[in-house]
Parts: sequence; structure tokens; C-alpha cells
Amino acid sequence: MTSLLPCPFCGGEAEVEFYSVKKNMHCCDVCCKDCNARGEQFRTYNTDEAIEMARDAWNRRV
Repeated sequence: MTSLLPCPFCGGEAEVEFYSVKKNMHCCDVCCKDCNARGEQFRTYNTDEAIEMARDAWNRRV
């Protein structure tokens, strides 16, 4: 499991946010705990895949 990089805007700690949007469909993104900046949102039927895609997108931000 890859760890999350700090927020590119404020340097704050980030966390993965995960929730279901409909039966068997999951949504995942990464959010900064300090300034509430959000990364790209991913929807998929595979929970692990959604988390990994959101984490990778967040860590690629500059």
C-alpha cells in the first residue's frame, strides 16, 4: 500500500474518503484534513481499485 503525500496546497495530512453511491458501486477520493482540497473522484465496482486510483492520482499532483 502506497502512502499519501502531503497536500500540495498547504502541506497538511491527507486521507482517503470512501463511500457507496449505489448498489455495488463505490466512490473514492483523497481529501486534505486541513484545507479540504480534494483529488480526483473515482467510481468503480472494485473497492481496492478505486482506492488505489485515488491514491495514485493524489500523489501525482504538483
